[in-house]
Amino acid sequence: MFSSLLVVAAAALSAVAYQVTSPTAQTIWFSHSPNVVSWVRVVTDPQNFSMILVNQDPHILPSGLQGLIGFVDGVDNTSYVVPVPSNGFPVGTGFQVNLIANASDTNFILAQSPMFNITAGTGPSTSTTGTGSVTLISGTGSTIIATQTPTVTFPSSSSSSEDSDATNTGNPNVPSQSSAASPLGRDAYFLPAVVMMFLGITLA
Repeated sequence: MFSSLLVVAAAALSAVAYQVTSPTAQTIWFSHSPNVVSWVRVVTDPQNFSMILVNQDPHILPSGLQGLIGFVDGVDNTSYVVPVPSNGFPVGTGFQVNLIANASDTNFILAQSPMFNITAGTGPSTSTTGTGSVTLISGTGSTIIATQTPTVTFPSSSSSSEDSDATNTGNPNVPSQSSAASPLGRDAYFLPAVVMMFLGITLA
């Protein structure tokens, strides 16, 4: 009887705890691409947690675990795009993502994903089942993603005068203001002076 009550209590606790909704057993992560972790929670769950990647095979992950994210706000966000580690994610089968209450205690597990695979290469984090998609944008109630400032590369110029103009204005699309770009060149300044001189002589 007592053991039955323990089973019921454990089932009740699991129903209200954090649950990892991605990755699933059908998910494939890529070793050199960012990958998505999603979850659901209830109000009684801790507000914050850490993420680790675990694998019981020492040939795949010798230490048994690898840190992913040290601090996650689980209240305002429901998914996280995990950036690629410097050496990439380990490759193999039997991986799980654990949500833990404290980064210093990896045994305090709030939730654990099903086992999934990580394959070498790049590509999107995929799942063969389910509907909908994760929007890779930052914001409350959405996915956290590390953003980078894009590098703008100006197109190479075909002449030195264009290079000079682009340097001076900071924008290669600004038209050149040099006299070489004028249809009349220096004559545009010389002709009006001649006309004024001629008119002065005529009036005199």
